[in-house]
Amino acid sequence: MILSIPLSSAILDDYLTWHYTSDGVYTDRNGYNMGMSLIEANSGSGGPSRSGFQSSVSWWKAFWRIDVPYKIKVFLWKAYHHWLPTEANIAKRGVHLDVTCASCSRCPETTIHSLWGCAKLKEVRVECGFMKGHWWDNNLQFLNFLISAVQSLRDDDLALLWVVLWRIWFTRNQLIHTNMVDDLKNVVAAYKAANAYVVDDQRCLGTIEEARWRPPTKPMYKINTDASIQTQSNCIGVGIVIHDRSGWVMGSSAQRIQACFTPQIAKAIAILRGVDFARDMGLLPDVVESDALGVVKHINDGTIISADVGLVLSDILHIMCLVGIESVLFVSRKVNMVAHYLSKMALAIDQDRFWVEEFPPDMGNLVQKNLPM
Repeated sequence: MILSIPLSSAILDDYLTWHYTSDGVYTDRNGYNMGMSLIEANSGSGGPSRSGFQSSVSWWKAFWRIDVPYKIKVFLWKAYHHWLPTEANIAKRGVHLDVTCASCSRCPETTIHSLWGCAKLKEVRVECGFMKGHWWDNNLQFLNFLISAVQSLRDDDLALLWVVLWRIWFTRNQLIHTNMVDDLKNVVAAYKAANAYVVDDQRCLGTIEEARWRPPTKPMYKINTDASIQTQSNCIGVGIVIHDRSGWVMGSSAQRIQACFTPQIAKAIAILRGVDFARDMGLLPDVVESDALGVVKHINDGTIISADVGLVLSDILHIMCLVGIESVLFVSRKVNMVAHYLSKMALAIDQDRFWVEEFPPDMGNLVQKNLPM
């Protein structure tokens, strides 16, 4: 734990930080989410369960990462907590009404019945072939249905299931409030066709211009940095490469740090060491590139955050003012491959290595690809 706390070169006042967010700032929302996770982790047990807590947090992360519109995620979050106004849920709140499903007129309209178990939804269930063998019945709690789906399905199948469930609820509301009957049997095919169109469109866009490293447009140097982590040995590998405007390597370095930082902190340290390396070599002014989107965003915002990485960001902003860094840019991993290779190399060395107007011999092909065409 102590080794995972980065140190700043400046003397800074202590401050409070919330370790469950990337920026170290507490909000009511993440406090609520943390509290709910603790409640769910402790439910049914005699006391706090660390493994249960980690499992709950991991499940919610898997739930929220699915690539569907946010309104669908919120809808399923409500369904998970039995907050959808089904007839059975309304009756539980003390309202006297007929809880029979309006679609099939057979079973009570519970959450699981209205979204998946109704006899009128048989064709939809057949279309969702990826759910074959996925056990359920009308007595199953919907939250258990969701948990099982997240644990057993691929992300693309989960996205399709989420959209189908939302569409089923939308159709149910149309029937109740406007007496309109919508055909659901084509909802799966329509989603797949739309998704295939988006994927094909992205592939076409990707072939227009291949991602590649580009030299600086002004007479200056470009610093590319990256970091790799080896958790077994608690090591961080830092890779740095500096190019001139023609694309030639002016300096490169592979540095090994004995510490157990988070990926965000490690990549921030790589940027700091890259700027230090350029300053020591007199290769100024510079533009910096990194594939750490969050770190780059925080640097460009120019604000010091309360998280542990804020100490490193403070040093980066300070040295940028001293040496005259033009800008810090985000690039994809494919564009940053030379620095990434050096960071991997750093994990296998005993001492830091520096090359002036050179680079490791086995990196020739990677460096050659960076030369302007």
